[in-house]
Amino acid sequence: PYEHIRTTSLSGWMDHPLVAALGDNQQLDLLQFHSYDSDVSRGILTRFANIKTKTDLPVMCGEFGKSNLAETGDEVRRACWIGYFSHLPSLHWQWDKAIQEGWYSYFSGMASYFGTIDLVSEGNPISYSLSVLSDKTNLSALGMKTDTGNFYFYIYSRTFIADISGARLELENLPFGKYRRTWYDPVNGGISDPDTIILANSYIDLKLPVFSEELAVKLQFLEEYVH
Repeated sequence: PYEHIRTTSLSGWMDHPLVAALGDNQQLDLLQFHSYDSDVSRGILTRFANIKTKTDLPVMCGEFGKSNLAETGDEVRRACWIGYFSHLPSLHWQWDKAIQEGWYSYFSGMASYFGTIDLVSEGNPISYSLSVLSDKTNLSALGMKTDTGNFYFYIYSRTFIADISGARLELENLPFGKYRRTWYDPVNGGISDPDTIILANSYIDLKLPVFSEELAVKLQFLEEYVH
Protein backbone atom coordinates (compact mmCIF):
# COMPACT_ATOMS: atom_id res chain seq x y z
CA PRO A 1 0.00 0.00 0.00
CA TYR A 2 3.03 2.32 0.43
CA GLU A 3 4.28 1.89 -3.16
CA HIS A 4 7.73 0.79 -2.01
CA ILE A 5 9.95 -1.30 -4.26
CA ARG A 6 9.34 -4.96 -3.46
CA THR A 7 12.61 -6.82 -3.40
CA THR A 8 14.63 -9.59 -1.75
CA SER A 9 17.71 -9.96 0.43
CA LEU A 10 19.46 -13.09 -0.84
CA SER A 11 22.76 -14.41 0.47
CA GLY A 12 24.53 -17.72 0.60
CA TRP A 13 23.83 -20.48 -1.91
CA MET A 14 22.43 -18.98 -5.14
CA ASP A 15 21.35 -22.43 -6.40
CA HIS A 16 18.88 -22.92 -3.56
CA PRO A 17 15.45 -23.70 -5.08
CA LEU A 18 13.97 -20.67 -3.35
CA VAL A 19 16.15 -18.36 -5.47
CA ALA A 20 14.59 -19.58 -8.71
CA ALA A 21 11.11 -19.34 -7.18
CA LEU A 22 11.72 -15.74 -6.17
CA GLY A 23 13.17 -14.97 -9.59
CA ASP A 24 9.90 -16.07 -11.16
CA ASN A 25 7.73 -14.11 -8.70
CA GLN A 26 6.03 -11.34 -10.67
CA GLN A 27 4.98 -9.58 -7.47
CA LEU A 28 8.60 -8.53 -6.99
CA ASP A 29 10.09 -5.43 -8.62
CA LEU A 30 13.76 -6.23 -8.05
CA LEU A 31 15.93 -9.20 -7.14
CA GLN A 32 18.68 -8.24 -4.71
CA PHE A 33 21.58 -10.43 -3.66
CA HIS A 34 24.54 -10.11 -1.28
CA SER A 35 28.11 -11.13 -2.06
CA TYR A 36 30.97 -11.80 0.36
CA ASP A 37 33.97 -13.62 -1.10
CA SER A 38 37.75 -13.88 -0.77
CA ASP A 39 37.89 -12.28 -4.25
CA VAL A 40 35.42 -9.39 -4.02
CA SER A 41 34.85 -8.71 -7.74
CA ARG A 42 34.89 -12.35 -8.79
CA GLY A 43 32.30 -13.14 -6.14
CA ILE A 44 29.96 -10.41 -7.37
CA LEU A 45 30.27 -11.39 -11.04
CA THR A 46 29.86 -15.12 -10.33
CA ARG A 47 26.68 -14.61 -8.31
CA PHE A 48 25.34 -12.13 -10.86
CA ALA A 49 25.88 -14.56 -13.75
CA ASN A 50 24.16 -17.28 -11.75
CA ILE A 51 21.16 -15.24 -10.70
CA LYS A 52 20.58 -13.89 -14.24
CA THR A 53 19.78 -17.44 -15.33
CA LYS A 54 16.94 -17.54 -12.82
CA THR A 55 15.07 -14.29 -13.43
CA ASP A 56 14.04 -11.60 -15.88
CA LEU A 57 13.67 -9.09 -13.05
CA PRO A 58 16.12 -6.22 -12.60
CA VAL A 59 19.01 -7.32 -10.37
CA MET A 60 21.29 -5.48 -7.97
CA CYS A 61 23.97 -6.39 -5.45
CA GLY A 62 22.60 -4.86 -2.27
CA GLU A 63 25.67 -5.71 -0.17
CA PHE A 64 29.22 -6.65 -1.05
CA GLY A 65 32.48 -7.09 0.79
CA LYS A 66 35.17 -9.61 1.57
CA SER A 67 34.28 -12.85 3.30
CA ASN A 68 36.20 -11.74 6.41
CA LEU A 69 35.11 -8.08 6.04
CA ALA A 70 38.75 -7.14 5.36
CA GLU A 71 38.25 -5.64 1.91
CA THR A 72 40.59 -2.85 0.87
CA GLY A 73 39.77 0.45 -0.78
CA ASP A 74 41.29 -0.89 -4.02
CA GLU A 75 38.94 -3.88 -3.95
CA VAL A 76 35.89 -1.71 -3.31
CA ARG A 77 36.85 0.71 -6.10
CA ARG A 78 37.34 -2.20 -8.50
CA ALA A 79 33.95 -3.70 -7.60
CA CYS A 80 32.21 -0.35 -8.21
CA TRP A 81 33.73 -0.02 -11.71
CA ILE A 82 32.91 -3.61 -12.60
CA GLY A 83 29.36 -3.23 -11.32
CA TYR A 84 28.81 -0.09 -13.39
CA PHE A 85 30.12 -1.65 -16.59
CA SER A 86 28.12 -4.84 -15.95
CA HIS A 87 24.85 -2.88 -15.52
CA LEU A 88 24.74 -4.07 -11.93
CA PRO A 89 24.20 -1.51 -9.15
CA SER A 90 26.48 -2.64 -6.31
CA LEU A 91 26.57 -1.25 -2.78
CA HIS A 92 29.48 -1.67 -0.41
CA TRP A 93 28.29 -2.75 3.03
CA GLN A 94 30.89 -1.20 5.37
CA TRP A 95 30.63 2.49 4.61
CA ASP A 96 31.61 3.27 8.19
CA LYS A 97 34.95 1.65 7.35
CA ALA A 98 35.22 3.77 4.19
CA ILE A 99 34.64 6.90 6.27
CA GLN A 100 37.06 5.90 9.05
CA GLU A 101 39.85 5.04 6.60
CA GLY A 102 39.25 7.99 4.27
CA TRP A 103 38.50 6.04 1.12
CA TYR A 104 36.82 8.85 -0.80
CA SER A 105 39.91 9.42 -2.96
CA TYR A 106 39.52 5.88 -4.28
CA PHE A 107 36.44 7.00 -6.20
CA SER A 108 37.82 10.20 -7.74
CA GLY A 109 38.59 8.37 -10.98
CA MET A 110 35.03 7.15 -11.33
CA ALA A 111 33.71 10.65 -10.59
CA SER A 112 35.98 12.11 -13.29
CA TYR A 113 35.01 9.47 -15.82
CA PHE A 114 31.24 9.50 -15.42
CA GLY A 115 30.79 13.08 -14.19
CA THR A 116 30.95 14.56 -17.70
CA ILE A 117 28.60 12.16 -19.50
CA ASP A 118 24.87 11.57 -19.37
CA LEU A 119 24.15 7.96 -20.27
CA VAL A 120 20.40 8.57 -20.12
CA SER A 121 20.46 11.25 -22.81
CA GLU A 122 22.84 9.11 -24.88
CA GLY A 123 20.27 6.33 -25.01
CA ASN A 124 20.14 3.01 -23.25
CA PRO A 125 23.76 1.79 -22.89
CA ILE A 126 24.27 -1.85 -23.84
CA SER A 127 27.22 -4.16 -23.30
CA TYR A 128 29.93 -4.27 -25.93
CA SER A 129 32.16 -7.35 -26.10
CA LEU A 130 35.88 -6.79 -26.53
CA SER A 131 39.12 -8.61 -25.87
CA VAL A 132 42.33 -7.41 -24.26
CA LEU A 133 45.52 -8.84 -25.74
CA SER A 134 48.62 -8.99 -23.56
CA ASP A 135 51.35 -11.27 -22.30
CA LYS A 136 49.71 -10.69 -18.91
CA THR A 137 47.16 -13.48 -18.72
CA ASN A 138 45.15 -11.92 -15.90
CA LEU A 139 43.76 -8.88 -17.77
CA SER A 140 40.04 -8.42 -18.38
CA ALA A 141 38.02 -5.77 -20.18
CA LEU A 142 34.41 -4.57 -20.07
CA GLY A 143 32.71 -2.24 -22.50
CA MET A 144 29.47 -0.53 -23.33
CA LYS A 145 28.09 1.53 -26.21
CA THR A 146 25.27 4.03 -26.47
CA ASP A 147 22.77 5.08 -29.14
CA THR A 148 24.86 8.17 -29.88
CA GLY A 149 27.76 6.01 -31.06
CA ASN A 150 29.97 6.52 -28.02
CA PHE A 151 32.01 3.64 -26.58
CA TYR A 152 33.24 3.24 -23.01
CA PHE A 153 35.85 0.67 -21.95
CA TYR A 154 37.33 -0.45 -18.63
CA ILE A 155 40.44 -2.66 -18.44
CA TYR A 156 41.77 -4.20 -15.24
CA SER A 157 44.33 -6.61 -13.87
CA ARG A 158 42.56 -9.21 -11.78
CA THR A 159 45.60 -9.40 -9.46
CA PHE A 160 46.34 -5.65 -9.32
CA ILE A 161 49.57 -5.78 -11.37
CA ALA A 162 51.49 -2.51 -11.84
CA ASP A 163 53.38 -1.17 -14.89
CA ILE A 164 51.52 -3.08 -17.59
CA SER A 165 52.89 -2.35 -21.06
CA GLY A 166 52.26 -3.65 -24.57
CA ALA A 167 48.57 -4.44 -24.03
CA ARG A 168 46.03 -3.91 -26.81
CA LEU A 169 42.28 -3.89 -27.19
CA GLU A 170 40.71 -5.94 -29.95
CA LEU A 171 37.62 -4.09 -31.20
CA GLU A 172 35.22 -5.16 -33.92
CA ASN A 173 32.43 -3.52 -35.90
CA LEU A 174 32.81 0.03 -34.64
CA PRO A 175 31.13 2.51 -37.01
CA PHE A 176 33.69 4.15 -39.30
CA GLY A 177 34.28 7.63 -38.01
CA LYS A 178 36.29 10.20 -36.16
CA TYR A 179 36.34 9.76 -32.40
CA ARG A 180 37.56 11.81 -29.47
CA ARG A 181 39.69 9.51 -27.34
CA THR A 182 40.40 10.17 -23.65
CA TRP A 183 42.31 7.90 -21.28
CA TYR A 184 41.48 7.77 -17.56
CA ASP A 185 43.37 6.33 -14.60
CA PRO A 186 40.75 4.82 -12.24
CA VAL A 187 43.37 4.40 -9.52
CA ASN A 188 44.56 7.99 -9.08
CA GLY A 189 42.01 9.95 -11.11
CA GLY A 190 44.43 11.07 -13.83
CA ILE A 191 43.06 12.15 -17.22
CA SER A 192 44.93 12.42 -20.52
CA ASP A 193 44.56 15.26 -22.98
CA PRO A 194 41.92 14.15 -25.53
CA ASP A 195 43.04 13.38 -29.07
CA THR A 196 41.11 12.66 -32.25
CA ILE A 197 41.52 9.33 -34.02
CA ILE A 198 40.03 7.87 -37.20
CA LEU A 199 38.67 4.34 -36.99
CA ALA A 200 37.90 2.98 -40.44
CA ASN A 201 38.25 -0.77 -40.27
CA SER A 202 35.95 -3.57 -39.18
CA TYR A 203 38.77 -4.80 -36.93
CA ILE A 204 40.68 -2.37 -34.69
CA ASP A 205 43.81 -3.20 -32.71
CA LEU A 206 43.98 -0.33 -30.20
CA LYS A 207 47.28 0.01 -28.36
CA LEU A 208 46.98 0.84 -24.66
CA PRO A 209 49.33 3.19 -22.82
CA VAL A 210 51.38 1.84 -19.92
CA PHE A 211 49.13 1.56 -16.87
CA SER A 212 49.01 0.10 -13.38
CA GLU A 213 46.11 -2.07 -12.18
CA GLU A 214 43.31 -0.39 -14.15
CA LEU A 215 42.65 1.80 -17.19
CA ALA A 216 39.54 3.34 -18.72
CA VAL A 217 38.98 5.01 -22.07
CA LYS A 218 36.21 6.94 -23.79
CA LEU A 219 35.72 6.88 -27.55
CA GLN A 220 33.20 9.64 -28.28
CA PHE A 221 31.84 9.72 -31.82
CA LEU A 222 32.39 13.03 -33.65
CA GLU A 223 31.43 12.40 -37.28
CA GLU A 224 31.33 9.75 -39.96
CA TYR A 225 34.48 9.01 -41.89
CA VAL A 226 34.29 8.45 -45.63
CA HIS A 227 37.32 7.30 -47.64
